[in-house]
Amino acid sequence: MVAGLFRAIAADIDGTLTLRRGDVRLSVNAIKGIREAERAGVKVILVSGNSLPVTLGLRTYLGASGPAVAENGCLVFHEGQVIHVCEGRVPQELVDEAKSLGLIESWQNPYRVHDVAFYVPRGLRSLDRVIAELRESASRRGLSVLWSGYAVHINTGRGKAVGVAKAIELLGLSPEEVAALTSSGLSPSVSTTITTQRPSPNPSLMNLHILLLHTFTGLLTCTTPAHKFISNNAY
Repeated sequence: MVAGLFRAIAADIDGTLTLRRGDVRLSVNAIKGIREAERAGVKVILVSGNSLPVTLGLRTYLGASGPAVAENGCLVFHEGQVIHVCEGRVPQELVDEAKSLGLIESWQNPYRVHDVAFYVPRGLRSLDRVIAELRESASRRGLSVLWSGYAVHINTGRGKAVGVAKAIELLGLSPEEVAALTSSGLSPSVSTTITTQRPSPNPSLMNLHILLLHTFTGLLTCTTPAHKFISNNAY
């Protein structure tokens, strides 16, 4: 049962707006959903582990008008400005270690600041072992390692949720006014609850949340208030 209205949507890209996790092709339904939201005055915040140039390219062609959150929450682009949510860079010795373990450096790394990514080649014997070794080395430096289903990332931040929180702040909204679309975190049982603290002034939004839930059906594990994902760092 839908409890209210929302004024923005924070949508993860890979594994959520794509056809499935591991597939880089965007779903036509997801594109339609973004366009419908924007036409009704609901800003779409794109969230990604990709570099900022890639995320901004997608934002432009999809027609999303909200801030863009890139590098797993480390960079936020809003109104022509780049906000650095994270500090520092991944040291070259960790990059070299990842390559020595058989990972392939992403072509996007020269365009990254606080996050580096590596592709997993076919035939790699034990990804779990590789990630465990990298995490041990990264943790000694206060860094994190994650596997997105697309790439292995070494990151200087605390996850996408921190970047999403900054994007929501820049829009002057509260997290309760923003719907989170993500393929990770909560179970499908919460997917019909969207809440906000105050109704949107736009009457056309009265049925938009139902339309978007229908449009995104099959793509998303959860559609839930963003504050739950920010507090749990579930992006």
